[in-house]
Amino acid sequence: VDKNISIKSPIRVLFISNGEDSIMVNPRIHLDMETSSKLTFIEHHVGNAKSFFLNESVLISMNDNAKLNHIRIQSNSEHTNNIFNLNVNQLSNSNYNFNQYIDGSRLSRANIVINLNGKYSESDLNNIVISKNNQHIDNNITINHNKEYTFSNQFFKTILFDKSSGVFNGKTVVKTDAQNISADQSNKNLLLSTKSKMNSNPQLEIYADNVKCSHASTTGEIDKDILFYIQSRGISKQDAIKLIVNGFANEIINKISIDNISSFLQKKITTILEKRVK
Repeated sequence: VDKNISIKSPIRVLFISNGEDSIMVNPRIHLDMETSSKLTFIEHHVGNAKSFFLNESVLISMNDNAKLNHIRIQSNSEHTNNIFNLNVNQLSNSNYNFNQYIDGSRLSRANIVINLNGKYSESDLNNIVISKNNQHIDNNITINHNKEYTFSNQFFKTILFDKSSGVFNGKTVVKTDAQNISADQSNKNLLLSTKSKMNSNPQLEIYADNVKCSHASTTGEIDKDILFYIQSRGISKQDAIKLIVNGFANEIINKISIDNISSFLQKKITTILEKRVK
């Protein structure tokens, strides 16, 4: 994207994996954002493949004052294995906004590395996962604050049904010269089965002395008092659970600035809940 160019219409890349043959693909995407450029980039993974391995790499370079809105939807077959590698390098005053939705794949791992290399660069990562059956969804994030006055946020949520499992391994690294930075990290997980399991490992590595950093992690079942309160208003237990889970997910979905996409994902979540909560 050339200097001073603002692309108004989102660019969408659709990955379709179908068929019964065992296939491995290694897509590699390079996205170079020049000074003061602006873009919304959407990648959407779909398909009903019976045996499929995706090893995807996305490499993003953001020059001064560049702004990128990156939306990733992984909704392919539960028979697939997905590896997603994301590497972002940001210069001064750049703004990277990442929103990820996952409900597909049997085994999924995201390796996300963000390098804040210029003053006042900002990175905002938001993620919602809905896992079921025997799915395993693994998110590994490292944000490197390499310069002073840089800002980052990690907000990752997981909803787990059946025997599914997940991992959140989030790390924020503040280098010695990265004074006056702000970094927030939050991981919230909702267990909707006694057989589901979540492993959460938020981490801070701070080598500077004038910073503002926080991290938090919660994992648990639906609060029985809240569930009772909603049912006391004449709402069935099933509908009460759907309301709670929808509210939990929408905190992430509502961060997506494109109404058509947020509405599309809300409908997908509603469909999953209709099948799972009975």
